[in-house]
Amino acid sequence: EFEGELRALGIPAEAVSFEQFEKPAEFGLQDILALRQRVRPLRGGTQISLGTTGFCTLGVPARLGGTVGFLTNSHCTATTGAFDGAAQHQPNAPAPGDNSNRVGVELADSMFFTGSPCPNGLLCGNADAAFIALDAGITAYPGTIMTAGQNVRIQGETATSVVGQSLHKVGRTTGHTWGDVDCTCADVTTQGGQHVFCQDRVDDAGSNGGDSGSAVWRWASVTHRTATFHGLLWAGPAGGGDYFWFSPTNRIEAQLGNIDPTDANEPPQVAITSPQHTAVVGSGNIVPVQLVASFFDLEDGLECTLCEVRWTSDVDGYLGTSSVVNGVATLDTSLFWSGPRWIFAEAKDNNGHKSTDSILIETGNSAPSVAILRPTLTPVETVNVGSGYVLEGTSFDAELFTPLDCGSLEWTSSAFAAPSLSGCMVPTVFDTVGVHQVELTGTDPFGETDSVIHSVQVVPGPGSGPPDVSIVSPLGPGIDLHSFSMLQAYGNDPDDQSPILYEWVVRAPSHTFVSGIPPADILSNQGGVMEVRIRNTSGSDEANSQPSLWLPSSTFLSPSCSTLQFELEVRATDAQNLTTPSLPRSFSVPGPPC
Repeated sequence: EFEGELRALGIPAEAVSFEQFEKPAEFGLQDILALRQRVRPLRGGTQISLGTTGFCTLGVPARLGGTVGFLTNSHCTATTGAFDGAAQHQPNAPAPGDNSNRVGVELADSMFFTGSPCPNGLLCGNADAAFIALDAGITAYPGTIMTAGQNVRIQGETATSVVGQSLHKVGRTTGHTWGDVDCTCADVTTQGGQHVFCQDRVDDAGSNGGDSGSAVWRWASVTHRTATFHGLLWAGPAGGGDYFWFSPTNRIEAQLGNIDPTDANEPPQVAITSPQHTAVVGSGNIVPVQLVASFFDLEDGLECTLCEVRWTSDVDGYLGTSSVVNGVATLDTSLFWSGPRWIFAEAKDNNGHKSTDSILIETGNSAPSVAILRPTLTPVETVNVGSGYVLEGTSFDAELFTPLDCGSLEWTSSAFAAPSLSGCMVPTVFDTVGVHQVELTGTDPFGETDSVIHSVQVVPGPGSGPPDVSIVSPLGPGIDLHSFSMLQAYGNDPDDQSPILYEWVVRAPSHTFVSGIPPADILSNQGGVMEVRIRNTSGSDEANSQPSLWLPSSTFLSPSCSTLQFELEVRATDAQNLTTPSLPRSFSVPGPPC
């Protein structure tokens, strides 16, 4: 191996003088004791135990097909040469029922047999090997063997060993030892009556009981601490000594299947746990939702410094990135608009390896809400039969985040001449005396509806009376102080006389008005509240009044550190000088932040 290192560095072998010395001990007592402690993530060379057959050595974390586990000897399992599915522990098996050290269960075992060509009375096999599948949540470094210094990483494997090659092992009893191959493909019989065909031996390398299962390897690069896997140590001289036998890689794979002992990094495992696949979540234009994913990485465990989950949606795009805490990644976010969408969780581990999970969910659609402003509910409104009246309704849709279109509001009543009417403000006539129900139904774009019912008392009309009046514009509740608003009302006089005169009045705290308002327009000023006339208009009976523009900033001061709130009311006077006010409308103007 040293000559190979020189070639890699561009140094001619002739430039170096070689001289053989006694092998230095790489492992001291403390290093060996470290192999017998609890080690997570799992690495080769460490102590394992069934709890019934003493101690063995975890050879190397590896893969068998798509399963991650580790290699050790068959005789380190509950039944030599037969599959039994027994559990393995690292470093030892605690008291019965305590699984705190459990790391996996046997998945595959080299089969031993009797009969020809096996010598009489012996148990024969072609390799002494078993594969232990890791339990869920157990971490490991595939292809990694623990040493006193930097770990050794397996980056390849070979089917054959050559006499004279220098091979190494790390075992829980004697630590890191090495020697030269002095025998290949020999049949070996142990004192315990185990006979294994075509095995290889390493001489001048210490081993003892408990080293069974150690990975046997050769340096690929001492500088980079990489190695090639040759097989598994399974026997040595009774009571310990300076050689060991091992099962070659090709004999192991003939028994267990294709084994990959290299140190390739496993991608993390991620699964979206909330919301559930195909779930319907929330409703509205903006839906707050918590996204949760479970996270596990074979090398980094449940939690690591750089592990994260990046969340995206095919509808909303990038949603956010969450760190991993105790194996869970959580993101509180908002989804916009209703409908189906895919949610993707992309997990990344410390080494930058990624994996993805996805779910299909749907943002639900809620029914709209509608309300009748006129006729009033409490008290029940009284209306003269045959006289003009304006129905008023409002609505809100959580998905649109606005009121419904006025054409989506439908009015019905047994007192209407027409089967139904539509709109936010609808002129009508009640033509039947008695108590009648008025129903308003709103329908959103997805077909969801909401309805509300008010009663109205229709009575015989007097010979004359004040006009009925409603504000048509502005409707509120928001308004811009520095933009013109159109003032318009609808009036209906029971005497069917025109014109109707309209007086527009605002009501607000006294300090919110501009200075210089003509005294004649100040209708009242009591208790810190002023009523101010802002306009006089007129219009025909059963029609909208003449429109008039009003600039609110000519009446009110701009709010500062607060919200300006005021009411708008129109008072209608007919030809008999009878006056009635409309229902007031409330408006608010937010001030700038302070």
